[in-house]
Amino acid sequence: MLDVRDDRGVTTIEWVGMALLVVLVIAFLAPEVRSTVGDIWANVTGELSGVGS
Repeated sequence: MLDVRDDRGVTTIEWVGMALLVVLVIAFLAPEVRSTVGDIWANVTGELSGVGS
């Protein structure tokens, strides 16, 4: 088996995999959290787009 790690430890691929796993867990197991995050995101993007105009 190929070892893609270097002396730094965890590789970028592993970090991406862990982040993807967290996103999937949130999306499937916690729909109320997902909707809350969506509301927060909508508010943040609304504020940012409002600043430019």
